[in-house]
This record gives sequence, C-alpha cells and structure tokens, in this order.
Amino acid sequence: IADTKAMLHVLIHTAAGPVEPMEAVSCLIVDSDDEEFIIGSDLLGELGIDVDRQLEQLANRGFDDNGGDPFGLEADEP
Repeated sequence: IADTKAMLHVLIHTAAGPVEPMEAVSCLIVDSDDEEFIIGSDLLGELGIDVDRQLEQLANRGFDDNGGDPFGLEADEP
C-alpha cells in the first residue's frame, strides 16, 4: 500500500534513447524490496508513448511469408 507521495524528476532509458518529462512527476512511494520503478500510463502519455495504441498495432499487424519474423529471415526448407 502506498503511504507517501513525492514529486520526482525521472529519466527513462528507452530503445530510442533517454526521455525526460519537462517537470517533476507525482509518484506514489511503496515500501518494497524491489529496485524497480513502475511507470503508469499517465506518465507514458505525457512522454508521447501510447502503449495501448502500440499493442493494437502489434495485434493487427499482418504476417508475411516469413512467419512474422521482424528481421525478414527466410525459413529453412525441410
């Protein structure tokens, strides 16, 4: 259960490079042994990351002759 709220300046490392919100973001502090920081959809939205849209695009992506291989490698013939 979260019992503390803090304003933090965060820097998120993504595949496209580091991303940082312009202002501090409100975070709930939970007593835990985990060393992870869980990012919610509100913060992702502020950064222009729409996870729901990305999942929708992934689910609707057509498969080609490579069986959905993102690298386009040809399958070995039996």
